[in-house]
Amino acid sequence: MSKRENITTFQFTRCITSLSSLLIDAGQQSALKKYLQYWINKLIINFVDFQKEKERRNGSPTPPSPIYVAQYRKVSDLIIYITDTLEMLRNLNFINDKTSLPVIKDLLILRKIILFEALGSPKPKKKKEEKEEATDKKIVIRGAEKDLYESIKKSESPMSNQEILKNFSDLSTRTVRRYLGELIKKGLVSRRQEGREVLYFVTS
Repeated sequence: MSKRENITTFQFTRCITSLSSLLIDAGQQSALKKYLQYWINKLIINFVDFQKEKERRNGSPTPPSPIYVAQYRKVSDLIIYITDTLEMLRNLNFINDKTSLPVIKDLLILRKIILFEALGSPKPKKKKEEKEEATDKKIVIRGAEKDLYESIKKSESPMSNQEILKNFSDLSTRTVRRYLGELIKKGLVSRRQEGREVLYFVTS
């Protein structure tokens, strides 16, 4: 038995033990006891079927079979039904919070574990896919912003504020600075301080 199977079995056993303790908590309410016992038995039967189907396809590289997924859904739906029922009984004061809340928590943990077992974890992206995604996210620059970038790129040495403002005298100082800020934010242009001057150059 694998470590994951041990965890699932342990959590299931914990849930059944906790649910059984609610039967004791129900006291003399025989109708409530029968009701809870019925759903506990139903959960046990469906969980066993789920485990059998899992063992049958253990190691199979094929996707989960419709039977396997159906068994998971049965167990999952039963857990949701039981937790909803416990919430209702708790709100009606048939069972106390001290006993019922830990059971609800255990059941939801079990559901999360079997969800992971039945459907698996998402496959990590391959490096090629990540590279393609990065390529798709191309940085777009247009108009005067693009002209500004091309001007800095073509310059043989880093350009100062004065040089850039002189080359783009048709734009306001505020607009030029805004475009420079955008180019820096996009990682296309970098800046460095030399004395009193700020120099701009294309990021390699």
